[in-house]
Amino acid sequence: MNLSKAYIEHLYCFAFLALGLSFGVRVVLAILKCYELAVVSSSAGFWTCFIRVIAGLPAKSGASGAEEKGEYLSSFLLGFLEFLIYPVLMAAGLWTYIGAWVAFKTAAQYRHWGESRSMFNRFLAGNALVLILSFLILAPRIKFHP
Repeated sequence: MNLSKAYIEHLYCFAFLALGLSFGVRVVLAILKCYELAVVSSSAGFWTCFIRVIAGLPAKSGASGAEEKGEYLSSFLLGFLEFLIYPVLMAAGLWTYIGAWVAFKTAAQYRHWGESRSMFNRFLAGNALVLILSFLILAPRIKFHP
């Protein structure tokens, strides 16, 4: 399909839905991370950790190590952009570009996966959620001019 023929009838609704889905994925991943940190390190309260992670801060103040680093909302922004781009590529049948992007993201972080298997599992879960929700909820909203 030709991407120049793609359009979205209600662009603002589409963008707002993508923003909401991105926030939802962030909440799920924050719950997983804070549950794990609460189990491993009983000194970190779950809700304090959750609020800090949602805000993009380190899970604990003064924390060190790959698991406790903050990402300062960069992953939220990246997820939002993926929710905007993936549905268009899916509707156009350009799955190779999505696969290449996920492979690039995975390869760029390969050193971190050795430090924490759970971090890798959350990364996979986040990507799976973005792909599934993009396909089921957002891709059907992409239309093509005849």
